Amino acid sequence: MDQSSSAEDLPEGQLSSPGDLPEGQSRSAEDFPKDRSSLQEDLPESQCSSPNNLIEEKIFDWNKYLTARNAEEVPEDFFYHICKSELNGIEIGSVVEIENEDQSGYWFASVCSSKGVLMNLHYFGDANDQHTFWLEVNSPRIHSLNWGSENNKKLIPPYPERFSRYKPEIIKGKVQDCEHVVSNAVLQMGGAPIHNIFKCDMFVEVQDREYPYRVWISKVIKNVGGRLFLQMQGINSPEEKPFWLFYLNERVFPLGWAEQKGLPWRVMNLDASLENSIDSSVLLNVLKPKTPKQHSYKVGEMLEVINPYSMMVFYVGTIVKIYDNRYFKVEVDNEIDEDKRISFVATKENPYLFQAGLKHLFLYS
Repeated sequence: MDQSSSAEDLPEGQLSSPGDLPEGQSRSAEDFPKDRSSLQEDLPESQCSSPNNLIEEKIFDWNKYLTARNAEEVPEDFFYHICKSELNGIEIGSVVEIENEDQSGYWFASVCSSKGVLMNLHYFGDANDQHTFWLEVNSPRIHSLNWGSENNKKLIPPYPERFSRYKPEIIKGKVQDCEHVVSNAVLQMGGAPIHNIFKCDMFVEVQDREYPYRVWISKVIKNVGGRLFLQMQGINSPEEKPFWLFYLNERVFPLGWAEQKGLPWRVMNLDASLENSIDSSVLLNVLKPKTPKQHSYKVGEMLEVINPYSMMVFYVGTIVKIYDNRYFKVEVDNEIDEDKRISFVATKENPYLFQAGLKHLFLYS
């Protein structure tokens, strides 16, 4: 028997779904009740959605999930297409404080790996390297260093039977030797790409195009996926127009870098006004310039250079100046007129520079 019914077969006042209409007919707005709030009033009291009836959302425990299924996380190398700049800014080996599950106290843990919103951690003092666990970055149990002491929490091991050989004083000494800590600002990012921490009206220091140890205070005007639109400050700045630089570019340093390093580093525009600016100190946790490796190049040597603007065309580049054993200047043979040629300060690790002949290797591969 055909149990389907048309709209005409339905009693007055009942609505059918679009699938119940005869072919070629559609429903108009007049077919629906004008006062839709009455729909909720018609529901039984037990089915009405109210804040009191909502189930409290629980944080998903990745550690228990993986353990129960005897599974491991997928290696990061499987996702080679993911840009390194999309990482969350939490470095391997960094230290955090973890509140015990029973909230009796806290203990120190080091970061074994950090991928997106997840952190793989290992408690200090646990001799078994296999005793790692997963927590989400926004877990209420994860805190930056000194959280416990500031909140009068006791330093209590989460599993006393595994930490009987280590006293809290010894653990605190080990933490002091760690180079990296996870700041509260990074934790508040919740695992989002760390380049999102750059906000308009923050300030950075940008390396001069001609002199590597001179920096200019520059204002962040816009941030597009980590590409910073910057404006050099001060009256005598060499770049009057705003320009784009990726936040991981060798020329970008955190505010205060030159003063911290001392000579030969110098801030050239001390007249820059920092009024109405956003606190830029959080960038110290993101921008961590490394001392360039020493090179052995000489003036006149040639390299292959990919155009730093188009990133598509290779040119011959010549080393025209040596500043010291870490910095040198490259001139690109992209124009007949020497005054129009691209030139820039570079280091041995510069991503635009390649050994002669490497272009042909790329073409063949």
